[in-house]
Amino acid sequence: MPAGFLVLKFSLVVWIGIASVSLVQMTLQIIGIDCSTDPRGMGFARGHLVGGNCQLETAAPGTNHAANVRLVAQWLEDGIPSLICVDAPLGWPVPLGPNLAAHTAGAPVPTVPNQLFRRETDREVKRRLNKQSLDVGADRIARTAHAALGFLDQVQTASGVKLPMAWSPALPLAAAGVIEVYPAATLIAHCFTASGYKKREQVAERQGILGQLATVLGMPEDVAPMLASADALDAAVCVLAGFDFMAGACQSPVDTELARKEGWIWVRTPG
Repeated sequence: MPAGFLVLKFSLVVWIGIASVSLVQMTLQIIGIDCSTDPRGMGFARGHLVGGNCQLETAAPGTNHAANVRLVAQWLEDGIPSLICVDAPLGWPVPLGPNLAAHTAGAPVPTVPNQLFRRETDREVKRRLNKQSLDVGADRIARTAHAALGFLDQVQTASGVKLPMAWSPALPLAAAGVIEVYPAATLIAHCFTASGYKKREQVAERQGILGQLATVLGMPEDVAPMLASADALDAAVCVLAGFDFMAGACQSPVDTELARKEGWIWVRTPG
């Protein structure tokens, strides 16, 4: 078994010793969703946490909107406790709303841009990993956030499964939960390659990342979709982020009330 897998499994065992729920006894489905405003630009991956290990079962790019919703809804309908890991902002900066509500055309905005357009979790990822996520208050990623929230709502309706935000690895195991993740940050935190693999022709680069992922995840027999699509590969990394979350390896927000309003990127502590 690869050394990296042993380290991650050991971290699970350590966490189990202090958690109220044993991951070794848990069967959990982890669903990774790489979001986009274009349904064909989405990616979906499914893994299972069994016996303290995570097995990636499948990963594929998106097709059309209805099929994408149906796919995730069908996974949830299996009745397995589920963690959905979404690569998109799921909230906006708290100062943004009041500032814009009070603003009139031509008047200055008193709040500095990084406080107005950037969430605390974005600043925290920058401090910890030196990786700046896109500003949901000032970038096209806001459209992705809007699309992601709408997608989750439609999955919830189609499946009949409620999808609340999860704030602790101690999930209600008869239900499902959603967390926000950031594949680039997860790759950096694992000391894996985190850039230069998005273009269609960068197959060799994606192959290298798959080799790195295989040190911490059980891999499916068919990895062709992840070689062909960076979206499918990013969805698989979302599954890894969910595995880190369930291992208790991710940094929790200091200000929980603020995070519940703005959202929080769950990413493991590097090293």
